[in-house]
Amino acid sequence: MSCLDSADWYFLGEGYPTNLPKENGATHMGIYLAWIINSGLVGDFHLEESKNSLEEIKKRKITGREFLIKECDMKLTEEDMSDIGLDFSDFYYRGIVAGANIFLYDYAEMFIKEPMSFFDVEDTWTNYDKISPVIDERFRSWKAVRKIYDQQKS
Repeated sequence: MSCLDSADWYFLGEGYPTNLPKENGATHMGIYLAWIINSGLVGDFHLEESKNSLEEIKKRKITGREFLIKECDMKLTEEDMSDIGLDFSDFYYRGIVAGANIFLYDYAEMFIKEPMSFFDVEDTWTNYDKISPVIDERFRSWKAVRKIYDQQKS
């Protein structure tokens, strides 16, 4: 099981704001994971082991960050996603194809305004609702390009 991201990479690293709780290092991952869940791209592990928490996400009783803390040990891993979710995440979140984490760019563009830091973003469904359409559009574009690529391979 490969780790895509981990909150401790942030809150244990240099430059993490000392006035913020360590959970803030997981907000961006939680928002992304909530999108994965709400888009039907969650992995079989959670479909079997995290049914109650998945329902709480879908009903917005907990946030993606709360799910990440409760069910994922503050780590975003390959087992959190379906095969399609992982393929998309390799492109969009890991940046394997583009060479950059496009999600973090989109996240920063959406939320980071001076003088706040990356970790000041509030863990709310309102913020999820702001960035979800951006991720949706990236996913639609990725699927279209993937379809063309798959047709060319055939």
